[in-house]
Amino acid sequence: EKTVVTVGGSSGEPNEASIFVVLIPGSDREESTSEVKEVIRQKFFKQYAEANPKMLEGGSGGGGQQPFQVSIIGNEMKDIESVSNALVEKLKGSKNLKDVNSSFKEGKPELQVQINKLKADQFGVSSTLVGQELRTQIEGSTPAVFRTGGYEYDIRVRLDEKDRNLEDNFSAVLVPNINNRLIQLKDVADLKIVEGPATIFRQDRGRYIQVSADINEEGEG
Repeated sequence: EKTVVTVGGSSGEPNEASIFVVLIPGSDREESTSEVKEVIRQKFFKQYAEANPKMLEGGSGGGGQQPFQVSIIGNEMKDIESVSNALVEKLKGSKNLKDVNSSFKEGKPELQVQINKLKADQFGVSSTLVGQELRTQIEGSTPAVFRTGGYEYDIRVRLDEKDRNLEDNFSAVLVPNINNRLIQLKDVADLKIVEGPATIFRQDRGRYIQVSADINEEGEG
């Protein structure tokens, strides 16, 4: 009947998306809901397996959860991860379950600008100024609006796309000091590629990873 696509996860992750599907009434179609879900699995899940897709059966509000859920709770993330990974592999071999998933997400590589406090003090550069300048250069700022025909449009000012790659252009980046003189960022900071923090869920004062799956109605019982 209709589909709604939402880009962005529940915690604001830009690399996640949800597709909410409303089927026509069951009396108007030959396939059951489970059969429609199976068609979608066969068509898309293998093709996009690297995206770790999962299917939820929700109500009218669009929310939903997989019916099989197990939470691995503990204090040491490495131990929880090890146990949950082993459980996922074991459950994937079960004929009674489909779409076995884990809530654990590995950290993603990110660029970090690490300020050398001693050098920054010598050049009169503050970390706050560096942060504001880099945000403006890469994300941009909207110092004014353009008005026409009763509408307003933000005027966004930022670097050209080819110059917004901080990794490639680090040696050319300039930032202001407290006297508004431009200083080369490489003189007061280092650029490092690190692993960003993974999403961590907590329950009963402990960390946990949730393993979930759908029920295979044609399983062994």
